[in-house]
Amino acid sequence: DTKTMVVKAADGTEHTIKWTDKTTVEGGKDIGDGIKEGSKVSVKYTEKAGEKTAVGVKDAGKGVAKAVDN
Repeated sequence: DTKTMVVKAADGTEHTIKWTDKTTVEGGKDIGDGIKEGSKVSVKYTEKAGEKTAVGVKDAGKGVAKAVDN
C-alpha cells in the first residue's frame, strides 16, 4: 500500500510525495503515528515519471515542513 503526504518547501512550493512500508522514518514509528500534520520534516525521495516516492523521512521538529531534494 502507498500513502501520500503534502510537503511544503521553504519557498512555499507544495510537493505530493508517496510513502510505502519501505520508507524509513526517523523520529517516529510511522509517518501517521510519529510525524503529525504540520511537523517540520526533512524528506529524501526518488522521482520517476513525475511521481515522488519518499525513501526516508526525518522529523525535524514542529513548524512548516521542508522538502529536501535528493
